[in-house]
Amino acid sequence: MSEIDILRAELAATRADDPEAPPDSAQALAGLAEDGRPAVAGALAATATEASPEDPRLATYKQQYAALPDAHKNGFTWEQVVTRLSANPDRLAKAMAMQGGGHLYYVERTGEVNFKDKGLEPVIYGWDKAEGEKGRQLVQIYGHDPEQMAEVKQWANSPEIEARVAADGYELFEDDGNYHFSDDMKRAAAVNDGQLFVASQGRNEWRDSLLKNARFAFFHPYAGRVCVDVDRLAYRIDRRGAVRRLRV
Repeated sequence: MSEIDILRAELAATRADDPEAPPDSAQALAGLAEDGRPAVAGALAATATEASPEDPRLATYKQQYAALPDAHKNGFTWEQVVTRLSANPDRLAKAMAMQGGGHLYYVERTGEVNFKDKGLEPVIYGWDKAEGEKGRQLVQIYGHDPEQMAEVKQWANSPEIEARVAADGYELFEDDGNYHFSDDMKRAAAVNDGQLFVASQGRNEWRDSLLKNARFAFFHPYAGRVCVDVDRLAYRIDRRGAVRRLRV
């Protein structure tokens, strides 16, 4: 049984104790990919068409690549990076559809190019108020946008968030196994303001980012730092979301 299957089983087990849970969420999770994706200020046009090295959509990624330390490039030149991106238009489109258009933060030794959601805020998820033919939909919200948050009837819990992230073709980050940042989390944090893995934009509110293995990273506004702890799977709160990663 996969981790997603285990989490869905845990979700089903908590449903009996959660009368507010959307009764049709199991069916809705099956068709989540790309549903309810909001228009995001600053996001790049995301179309699965081959990109040339001169493609203006790649200019932002070129700047991000140039700002990386050499150790995070693993010897790959920009020309090699853009060749790989151009050869994988579907994956490139997913990167461009991430929060803020995505942030290129690392090139692996294999040449795989790693992206994360841009900025400090996690992507948050909630069941909208509208009742359509398929019931309520699980929508994602970028940048903790208050207008979109006002349309949410109930916030998603961790199994629902993880299922949605996987359905959209992204991954969650993972700690080092001992409740500390993994090297990959450190690399992702290094491109953020203040080198924080997750935080509120003003760094004055709590924020959570779901991790793999039923753990989460949380920003403590009073301490001004990010810690890792065991996740409470059934929690439905508006500060809980995910900083997602994508490998192209």
